[in-house]
Amino acid sequence: MGNPLVAQAQSSTTWYTGLGLVEDVAQVSEGIKNDSWVDGTLGTVGGTLDLVGLALDPIGSLVAWGVSWLMEHVKPLKDALDWLAGNPDEISAHAQTWENVSKYTLDAQKYYADAIKVETASWLGPSGDAYRQHAGTQVTVLEGIGKAAHGIHYAVMGAGLIVGLVRGIVRDLIAQFIGTLAARLPQWLAEAGLTLGLATPVVIGQVVSLVTTWVNKIQKFVRALLSSLKKLIPMAKKLGELLEQLKGLLRKLLGKADDLPGGNRPARLANEDFDPATWEPTVQHRPGATAIGNDPNTLKAYSYIKTEDGVHQVVIHGRPSGFPHDMSPAEVAAIIKANPDYVPGTPVRLVTCYGGNMNMAVARELKATVHGYNQTLIVNPDGSFVSGGQWQTFDWEQDGWMLD
Repeated sequence: MGNPLVAQAQSSTTWYTGLGLVEDVAQVSEGIKNDSWVDGTLGTVGGTLDLVGLALDPIGSLVAWGVSWLMEHVKPLKDALDWLAGNPDEISAHAQTWENVSKYTLDAQKYYADAIKVETASWLGPSGDAYRQHAGTQVTVLEGIGKAAHGIHYAVMGAGLIVGLVRGIVRDLIAQFIGTLAARLPQWLAEAGLTLGLATPVVIGQVVSLVTTWVNKIQKFVRALLSSLKKLIPMAKKLGELLEQLKGLLRKLLGKADDLPGGNRPARLANEDFDPATWEPTVQHRPGATAIGNDPNTLKAYSYIKTEDGVHQVVIHGRPSGFPHDMSPAEVAAIIKANPDYVPGTPVRLVTCYGGNMNMAVARELKATVHGYNQTLIVNPDGSFVSGGQWQTFDWEQDGWMLD
């Protein structure tokens, strides 16, 4: 199956880096769209691509005259018309392919921008800010890619239209030539006492002179066409270069997401990935979730977990000997209660490793059911869990636990 976007015929990157590229795209695209590249002789680009492929050949009417010597001398006019011929379906399809790419990218950019506003509105603290800044840069880059593709679409269509415009002018000039020749040739032949099938050097010279006059007229417009395309090609090439730079920037941004608190690698909450020397019990709250700790994996896991009705999720590193820095279950429970959106008695899921007795103690401090884990726990970017142990439910009013 073909690519649905292809129409068939019939680093230390910052927000400002991306924004600058997008501004360049906008400037180049605007220059293409306002026809600044079109030679003044031709006016502005407009109309349709029909003239590019129009089969009508005014010189063909000379064939009916049956004069072979005449056809030889008007060949430069026919060559000019043939040189400007093209396939309007192919041009239109190529331009439409770029327009499809532009629309698809800009639709994705709008969807992503709207999703960021809605989905991260309640994300508080540095992880939320870092994610929004990073995602905002991606939105800007997607906008630039979409606009660059649209500019290339217009360049392709504009080139096709201007070739069609000049071909129409040349066709009309040749038609004028035929009309003039039809009126003058019988007169020249009569003056020489000849029939249409014969010619003297004088008559041939008069025909060649007339052809030369029209060739010069045609050359004026062909030169204007070449001058226009000479200006357009570097602009289209520049858009292509900007598009490649934006694509490269987007790849870097996607790669650098791994380094953010909300990066796209799984977050391990195991003791071996925890540095107690740099850990601090910083706290982040959002509706339905709380994070305790400043380590990257806690911040990642906090950004990954999904809000669920009827349960409050709490992310903190766990170790077999207890919480980091010997935080007590009472301290953890107090932090949970401090979340302004936590309703007393709401069940809690402790997203931590080696919960065990700590989970039971937190349940009693909260006077609420606690769901905990008894082995190493990893949180995937989609909010799912990777585990080799068991989830357990701890009821604060009873001793022991039950398997989930």
